[in-house]
Amino acid sequence: MTFSEITLYISKAIDIIGIAIIVIGLFVSSFIYILNLLEKNKSSYKLFRQNFGKVILLGLEFLIAGDIIITVATTPTLNDAIVLAVIVAVRMVISFQLQVEIHGRWPWKKI
Repeated sequence: MTFSEITLYISKAIDIIGIAIIVIGLFVSSFIYILNLLEKNKSSYKLFRQNFGKVILLGLEFLIAGDIIITVATTPTLNDAIVLAVIVAVRMVISFQLQVEIHGRWPWKKI
């Protein structure tokens, strides 16, 4: 087995972990949401958004790590580097927006 093959498997495993985190987190967040609805909790939707937002952020971190590993470990071309940069930039914007949604404030603002 070559180094490239090993890193490909590692990258795919990290991607699968990221996807699993998001899918399992959706089910857990939905279950908690339903329990809160049954208890007539008025902030149940806000809690659902916060819980699922945190799950998405964690899943995105794993997906970004998988992309970085596969791009850096193989012989990257300029095209690969540009694609990675665009993917990371889009995911960073999504992560930033999710953090604002979860905390209700800009990250640099003190509580």
